[in-house]
Amino acid sequence: MSNESEQIKAEMNESRRPSEPADISRRELLKQLKRQSRFSFCILLCTMIAAAALAVTAVFIVRISGEVQAVSAQLQDTAEQFQGTAEQIEKSLNELTPQAKTLMEQLGGASESLKEAADDMTEISNALRPESVEQILKGLGKFTDIDIEGLNDSIKGLSEIVSPLANLFRR
Repeated sequence: MSNESEQIKAEMNESRRPSEPADISRRELLKQLKRQSRFSFCILLCTMIAAAALAVTAVFIVRISGEVQAVSAQLQDTAEQFQGTAEQIEKSLNELTPQAKTLMEQLGGASESLKEAADDMTEISNALRPESVEQILKGLGKFTDIDIEGLNDSIKGLSEIVSPLANLFRR
């Protein structure tokens, strides 16, 4: 009786063991390795392209920042000149007629709007300072820190897990 129960237990234990993957021929293994290598190369190439694009973007941001600052300074000067001129015109028109005074107030409002626009441009140019470019370059550094070998090992491990499942569902 004990032999029978031991035999039944042994059969149950065998049925619980996961089935081992079918032996993969050397040719199939080489095909898989070649596919994984191509995939890894594609990932590496895409990463390098993305890093280059970010570097080019950083360079353009630095150049644009300088141009925005120059335009902002010109707008600021123009706004100040416009305001000084508007004040002189206001004095002259105040002497002429009440309608001229109304017109001058409108010109003063326009000069304030222009000055506010120049101030806004100054704020934008300050936001595009080299400090923000440094942050972008730090982000690029993270791309170069990617562990390609670890990524390849992970892909290989995933392939070893998925291959038996793929074979199971093909039948």
